[in-house]
Amino acid sequence: KKEEGKGCQASPLKEAAMVSVRNDIFILSLRQQVIFPAMRTSVSVSPQTFSELCDFCEKHNRTHVGVLTVDSSKSGSDEHYRTGSWCRIASHAQSTTKVGDREVSVVTLSMEGQCRFQVEKFTQTSPFHVANIRLL
Repeated sequence: KKEEGKGCQASPLKEAAMVSVRNDIFILSLRQQVIFPAMRTSVSVSPQTFSELCDFCEKHNRTHVGVLTVDSSKSGSDEHYRTGSWCRIASHAQSTTKVGDREVSVVTLSMEGQCRFQVEKFTQTSPFHVANIRLL
């Protein structure tokens, strides 16, 4: 079985012959944050998003996700940029903080950018985004 994280760095000779396409990839949408290849960073997500991500990764045997930044500069609509980072989920931690009278849970994902990708086609947009991607 081909390893999920492989295929990011093709040699120039193999580049033309090796187009690395991944199908049915969970897309994690970020606002005001970008992850680049070779970068390790933390991303905070809601418990619901984390639950959806875990269910998807278990069902599809995934350890990597696509991370896209949302372009909110367009009037009123949240549109995804078409190029993002293919990331490995290194770890996660859940924490609870108190906001006023209520407790709010947040899951922090430690992400490692592996390489860039381009969205070929979104195959699902609700309740979360799934896409076919091409690694660059």
